[in-house]
Amino acid sequence: MRQKEKGYSGAMFPWESAWIEDGDVTPLYAGADVVTGKPTVVWSGIIEQHITADVAYGVWQYVQTTGDWEFMERYGYEMILEAARFWSSRLEWSDEDRHYHINDVIGADEYKEYCNDNSLTNYLVKWNLETALKCCAEQTVPERFREKLELERFIPRSWIKERKR
Repeated sequence: MRQKEKGYSGAMFPWESAWIEDGDVTPLYAGADVVTGKPTVVWSGIIEQHITADVAYGVWQYVQTTGDWEFMERYGYEMILEAARFWSSRLEWSDEDRHYHINDVIGADEYKEYCNDNSLTNYLVKWNLETALKCCAEQTVPERFREKLELERFIPRSWIKERKR
C-alpha cells in the first residue's frame, strides 16, 4: 500500500502486480547504471501514478461498451470512487496561483521524470473526479459505497472547474 506510506487515501493502483494479495510488485531497483555501476531506480512504480486514473477510465469504458452493469455494481463504482479519493488526496493546493496541482509524476513519456502538471495525468484525473461526482450526483452509486467513501467530502469541487495547463 504505497499510497498509505505517502499519506494518501483511496486506491492507488500498482504499476505492476501479480496476485491481489501481493499488491504492488514493481521493483524499486533494476540493473546497474552503465556509467556509475549503481542500481537504477525504477521510478514507474513510485511516481507513474496516472495508472490509477487509467484503470478508472478503463472500467468506465468497459461498462459503456459491454453494458455490464452488474460488474459496475459489484466492482466498478468502488474502483472509480476509490481512485477519485486517491486523487483528491494527491492534489496539491498552491496559495501562490490559487490552483490545484499534481506534482512530481511520470506521464506516458517515461523518459520525463518528476513532471509537474503533466497533461495526460491532469486530464485523466479531472475525468476521474468529474465522473465520480457525476455518479454520486445522479444517485447511480450504490448506497453502501456512498456511505463508506463519503466521496463528496474528499473532492474539491473548485478543482473540477479549473482549466489545467
